Amino acid sequence: MLSLASNTTYILNMLGLSSLGGNVSVLEDPLLKVIGPSGTLVSTNDDGGVGLDASLTFTTGAAGDYTIQLTGVGSMTGTYRFQAEGTAIGNTTYAGGMTIAGLLSALRLDGMIREPIEDHTGLEGFYSFKLTFSDQTFDAQATNSDNLPSVFTALQEQLGLKLERTTVRSPSVVIDHIERPTPN
Repeated sequence: MLSLASNTTYILNMLGLSSLGGNVSVLEDPLLKVIGPSGTLVSTNDDGGVGLDASLTFTTGAAGDYTIQLTGVGSMTGTYRFQAEGTAIGNTTYAGGMTIAGLLSALRLDGMIREPIEDHTGLEGFYSFKLTFSDQTFDAQATNSDNLPSVFTALQEQLGLKLERTTVRSPSVVIDHIERPTPN
């Protein structure tokens, strides 16, 4: 459920196999429904996004609590990622049935985090996430005008995950001499 402002346009995306790729655990055909504060269906979408992914844009009439129903077509089940964007809610990413490593990969693919990330949480299994952050901040020191936290602050305050910058050793090859091959 999302508390939404009146007369505001929102973009909702439910990403499955077409956008996320992956294996049989990813939802093949997402279905997205929005139910208004009065309990009536406001909007629905099956294949409005990339491939079979669901995507819809709608403008609220009245302010209030809107229910977002996220399912698969028919009896399909699987992991997915839900994104909501609008003036009043900033950049919010919802993920259902996703691993911690999957969440971090999604943030990198979206361009929210530009550096490599390694998962050292030790947490296994699938989780559901809600993460709200400013889409204007790409580094830990940036400021924004929408009063939303950076993705780094949101990860720590909303999910309890802290990103720490470290230096790691990586294998490298050093060529210290080269000669032209001799003809046979």
